[in-house]
Amino acid sequence: LAHSAAGQMPNYWKIVGGAGNGGIIVREGQALASPQCMERLSTGAEVEELALIGDRLHFRRRSGSGPDEGWISTRVTGKVLAEPLAQPSARMPHQTAKAAGGDAAAGPSGASATNGAVATNGAAAATNGAAAADGAAAAADVGAAE
Repeated sequence: LAHSAAGQMPNYWKIVGGAGNGGIIVREGQALASPQCMERLSTGAEVEELALIGDRLHFRRRSGSGPDEGWISTRVTGKVLAEPLAQPSARMPHQTAKAAGGDAAAGPSGASATNGAVATNGAAAATNGAAAADGAAAAADVGAAE
């Protein structure tokens, strides 16, 4: 219902509000009256969407500082606090295949593969012997196919 459909790539958000306050308020639950977390989510942090209900976003932090998980408002009184990202930055761990050794190869669209993996026709990054072809996403040990 509120979560991303199975098989779809998760949605990511960048925190753009709270610059003058040390970040934005994070709550333990969806309700605005739920307990506030001790830390704020830093401006510039990138988060993975776990659920989006109205303007309330249940997130898992991928970069920046603050709680690992919680609920935030994406906007308040006309101010945008979080913006959707077209794609996450390269520093997000489960979206970046880090070579543990071996040769690297790139598919025709620039997709990368390491450790004997094969990437062709726009495949997503793959590692440790995983193979992807014809635009299919394959990811072993990087969690991109969740």
